[in-house]
Amino acid sequence: MSPSWRERVQLTLAPSGVELARYGRGFRPALIASASVRAERGESAADVFVRALADTRWHRADARIVLSGHLVRYQMLPWSAALATDADRLAYARLEFAAVHGDKAQSWDLALADAPAGAAAPVCAIDAALIASLKASCTGATLSLVSVTPRFVAEFDRVRQHIARGPGGFALIEPGRLTLGLFDHGRWRALSNPRFEGSAAVALAAELTQAQALGTVGVDGARLHVVFAGAPDMLPAKLAGWDVMVHDGAAPAVKRPRPRRIVGAWRA
Repeated sequence: MSPSWRERVQLTLAPSGVELARYGRGFRPALIASASVRAERGESAADVFVRALADTRWHRADARIVLSGHLVRYQMLPWSAALATDADRLAYARLEFAAVHGDKAQSWDLALADAPAGAAAPVCAIDAALIASLKASCTGATLSLVSVTPRFVAEFDRVRQHIARGPGGFALIEPGRLTLGLFDHGRWRALSNPRFEGSAAVALAAELTQAQALGTVGVDGARLHVVFAGAPDMLPAKLAGWDVMVHDGAAPAVKRPRPRRIVGAWRA
């Protein structure tokens, strides 16, 4: 991989605020600056992003935006031999999202992952107005926007070297939001990201139990990999029949090469 000759800024955005980190140039870029900007009462994610970028420390660099699960929606698109092109698949995905979320889904931008014939494909959606606002804010701050990536995807990429190909799962737990993906031998079988209150363990157990009842993926010897974005909760070593492994939480590092993604990042 060639070194980057531009400094890079990573912006991790959630409804609660934005985390910012600026890295230097080269193969092993050093952290130059970092900050957190908390959302004020009634302030939208787009508004707090604009306010954060008013600080010139974050200007004139490449930018990668990582989005909280609160700002992304997921669905598995069933396989259909009648869908011959990507345009057909995206149109079908939009109908599936509308069936679940109503008319507001018509204003979302969709990203569809590749999947082998006969397999369901992960799809994620982000509000198109939010993406447009983020792009405009980056332009105003003389930032070259490289990608907009769901945090679930970025965190999975960060820990995937520890994940076996057999049946398993990956969960990102944020305050009030759980994003869970289940897979088997390189194929994603289920994706969900419900809100929850109270115990993360209870919310996870409920999602896993439902998946088991639907026969989504076998649990014999399956391991659930978990990352907490925020203060970690206590999880048992085994949950709903799954072995649990908690990985250290961390903002996805921009210096790492990016492996094949679950769902491709939005590009500028």
